[in-house]
Amino acid sequence: MKKISIIVGLLLVALAMFLVIMPTPDIISIGPSPERKVEIEKTRLSGWQAGTKTWEIKAEKIWFGQDKNLAYFSNISDGTFYDKQKAAVVNGLKCNGGYMIFEPLQIYLKDGVRAEISEQGGDKMILATSQLEFNHGRIFFPFDVALASAKEQVTGKRMTYDLENKEANISGNVQIKLDKKTASAGQVTLSGDTYLLKENVVFIDSGRKVECAQLQWSRAGQRADISGLQKLSTKEMQIAGSTAVIEPARDTAEINGKVSIVRNNDKIQGSKAVIRSGKLEMSGGIKLETNQLEKYADKVRANDHSPQRAIITGEKLDYDPSKNLTIIEGQVFVKQGDNEAKADLVHYFDKAKMIRMEKNVFMKQTDQWLQCQKVKVDIAKEEFISEGAVKARIVIEK
Repeated sequence: MKKISIIVGLLLVALAMFLVIMPTPDIISIGPSPERKVEIEKTRLSGWQAGTKTWEIKAEKIWFGQDKNLAYFSNISDGTFYDKQKAAVVNGLKCNGGYMIFEPLQIYLKDGVRAEISEQGGDKMILATSQLEFNHGRIFFPFDVALASAKEQVTGKRMTYDLENKEANISGNVQIKLDKKTASAGQVTLSGDTYLLKENVVFIDSGRKVECAQLQWSRAGQRADISGLQKLSTKEMQIAGSTAVIEPARDTAEINGKVSIVRNNDKIQGSKAVIRSGKLEMSGGIKLETNQLEKYADKVRANDHSPQRAIITGEKLDYDPSKNLTIIEGQVFVKQGDNEAKADLVHYFDKAKMIRMEKNVFMKQTDQWLQCQKVKVDIAKEEFISEGAVKARIVIEK
């Protein structure tokens, strides 16, 4: 009888040991943690909500401690987070380890976190960071984040990813490389094919540098919509305005709303400016201020050691940097001190210090005046040539 009892006891011990070390199934649903520590090797843990799988993690080891509300992971080789349509939004997740709180559900993963993130439209970006926190349908990456695709790279200090909307919000000195374009901002939202940049935005492309409050970049349309424009800089000029649209593929930039341009020593104002292949077109209340219309060395006054500035107003302005030529049209008025002039068309060669006025030209200086159809003024030589129905009143000093 004793031998039978001993044999039965040994069988029970062997059965208990077999149950502990037996091979585990591939998928284990979340349930209450056992009171004692249980370790499961090479398995996949899945989470469900309202009958829909929301996430799953495959790890080298998953174990449960005395706390029934905790599970621990090590060497995660694959992980996936799903949206409500059961689509894998974050997949290929890998990291060294982490843990999970069952109620309320929270997942914390850390050390060498890598994953593939899906965007609206099906595009994917590779994620690299040090820590991941999952909570209420959002994934938070609290430390240095890097996203990359074939033509794009994004880095920032932290990121929140909305699984349902497939929207990433990145903040903290965000740096972006978009093919041949670069940008930086305090905050960036990546949604679908759009980047929305806010806070101290800088955007550089094809010799243009934009500084603004907000910029929205469409990857599909290759277009930047800008608001709160502080400065748009090119090799030839600096432009300020309210809003702007830049299309690099067309080499075009359009600026609207109280546009102000600084070019060499000139200042130009208007309501709209368009730069096409480096050439400037402006319209709406043109005002150009320059000191190039007088001979600097001979015109400095005794009490004013700066040149006397000329003001040119008109309706439309075109500027070609390659020719150093500015053309102003539509009831053009020129005023410099006591000198006044008007015409329908003005050609202004700033570096050559030459101005040509055409159509209904009228020039006046104190009690002298000149009327003609065309006049050419050489500022450097202090001489002019007029032609076409010339009428004048000139006072000759004895």
